[in-house]
Amino acid sequence: MSDLLEDIDSLKADIHAANELLEQANSSLKTKDEALSARDSEIASLKEALKGKEAEAAKLLQDFTALQAKEASASAKAVEIVASQGIAPLPVKVEANATQSREDLLKQYAGITNSKDKGTFWAKHRKELFPSFDKKGAE
Repeated sequence: MSDLLEDIDSLKADIHAANELLEQANSSLKTKDEALSARDSEIASLKEALKGKEAEAAKLLQDFTALQAKEASASAKAVEIVASQGIAPLPVKVEANATQSREDLLKQYAGITNSKDKGTFWAKHRKELFPSFDKKGAE
């Protein structure tokens, strides 16, 4: 009979230990669930912010497109005005770096540290940097 009582006590201890483990697991699950809820809330907030930024980008693109249309319209109007004065339009070759001033190019050249890159840059922009260096003008 005492063996049975010992077995019962042992089983009660096992049940008690199992209950403690279940409580710990439940507590851990609650903590992780709360963290997950916080992350979900953060994700929802970021999605809303992204929607706002997408709308802002769309508006900027729309404004940019409108400005391009105005620029084209202004250019067409300028051509029309010049033509009405009897002046023929001149052919203009637009280069990729036409918007860079000589000073900007010199600053960019001064900022290059790699000698190979510096040589490549010089070869590409020497006419803009020093027009008198042009071989045709030196002859």
